[in-house]
Amino acid sequence: MQKQWTVAQLKTLVLKLLDESSPKNDLTAKIPVFMDTAQKEVSLYCPIRAQWRADAAGNVPADLRKVLSVRTENGSAVPYQTRTGADGLVLEAESYPVLVEYEKIPGDITAETSQDTLLELPERAVLAMAYYIAAQCNSLEYDQRFFQSFYAQYQGKLQNLASDPEGVQFSVTVDTSLPDWM
Repeated sequence: MQKQWTVAQLKTLVLKLLDESSPKNDLTAKIPVFMDTAQKEVSLYCPIRAQWRADAAGNVPADLRKVLSVRTENGSAVPYQTRTGADGLVLEAESYPVLVEYEKIPGDITAETSQDTLLELPERAVLAMAYYIAAQCNSLEYDQRFFQSFYAQYQGKLQNLASDPEGVQFSVTVDTSLPDWM
C-alpha cells in the first residue's frame, strides 16, 4: 500500500516546483482546477478500483468508468450487461446479490475542497499530477522552457505508470492487411 497525499501536500510540492520557474502569469489560483484535471487524467494510467454490492438491477454509481467484474459473494463470476436506462447506465446481472468491482472516476477537486482531503491516487501517481500542474502554471509564459521541462517530466511519469504491472495493461495487434477500399 502506497502513501496517500493530501491536497495541501500536493499544493506545497507544486509551489516548490514553481519557486524555481517564478512564472510571471500567476496561474496558481487555478491550482485546484489543474489538480482536478490531473487526477482524472492520471487515473486513466493508474486506475482507482472500487466495489459496490448490487441487490437488484439498477443504476450504477455515478463515478463508474468501467465495470471490471461481477461476482457472487462466494467469488463466482456472474454474466451481466450494462445498458442505458432512463436515469443513466443500468447494470443487469443474471442473479443477485452481486459484488461489482469497477474502475472509479476520482471525485472533484475544487477551490472549496478541504486541504486535508486525501487524494484518491497513490503516491507514484500524485508525482505525475505535480508535474502536470506545474506545467499548466507555466503554460502562458513567453519562455516555454519550464513548461516543456515540467510537461516532459509529467509524460515520463505517465509512461512509468502505464508500464507498471499494477497499472493499465493492454495489448496491440498489428494488422498489415489493407482495407477493402484501398
